Amino acid sequence: NQQEFLRDAMTQLNMTRDEMCKRISVPRKTFDKWLAPVGSNEHRNMPEIAWAYIREILANVQKGD
Repeated sequence: NQQEFLRDAMTQLNMTRDEMCKRISVPRKTFDKWLAPVGSNEHRNMPEIAWAYIREILANVQKGD
């Protein structure tokens, strides 16, 4: 799910929430809404472009770029 994906990405990149927000150029408030539990009033689905961008960052890190 989205929350696991984001937490895993932060772990792989060894980044805090604030560092991750800066890396993907989103406000902390938006990122926190993506991490909020599904069904909560704060939860927002992450747009597909964000999924793709984070996957690209992870792929480049894994390749050593």
